[in-house]
Amino acid sequence: MRAIRLMVGASAAALLASALSGCIVVPPRHYRGGGGYGYSEGYGPAVAGPPAVGYVWIDGCWEWREGRRTWVDGHWGPPRR
Repeated sequence: MRAIRLMVGASAAALLASALSGCIVVPPRHYRGGGGYGYSEGYGPAVAGPPAVGYVWIDGCWEWREGRRTWVDGHWGPPRR
């Protein structure tokens, strides 16, 4: 009788421990950022190989034109002398 009571008690304790361990919940992290919109200018276009031997790549750049930033493509050209 004592062995049965010990077995039932141990089973109940194990069941209770496993049930309570599943009840632990971590609240989600909330985003607390501003409500604005953002955008990136991005990268320039992909570049092909040189059209002739000795040409160098002249980088593109962002320039201010007509009230906004505009990408000016880079190009291949002869080196400066």
